[in-house]
Amino acid sequence: MRIVMDDDVKQYLEHLRQENMKAHLQTWFKLAALERRIDAVSVDNAASNAETRLHIDATVERLERELELFAREHKRVRGNSRRRGTLRA
Repeated sequence: MRIVMDDDVKQYLEHLRQENMKAHLQTWFKLAALERRIDAVSVDNAASNAETRLHIDATVERLERELELFAREHKRVRGNSRRRGTLRA
C-alpha cells in the first residue's frame, strides 16, 4: 500500500524533520558545553581539595608540635615543683 502526499505536506514534514534535527543538535551542543563546565569545576574542586588537605595537614602537624612542647614544659615544671615540694599530687 502506498500513501500519496501532496507537495505541501511533504515540504511541511521535511521542515519538521529539519527543525527536529536542529533542536537535537542544539541540545547536544548545550549538553556537551555543560559537561565541559562540570569537568572544569571538578578539576577546580580537586585542586581546592588538595590545597585544603595540605593546609589541614600543616595545621595538625603544628598543633602536634605545640602539644608536644606543652607536654614537655608541663612535665618539666611539674618535676621542678615536686622536687621543691610545692606541688601536691
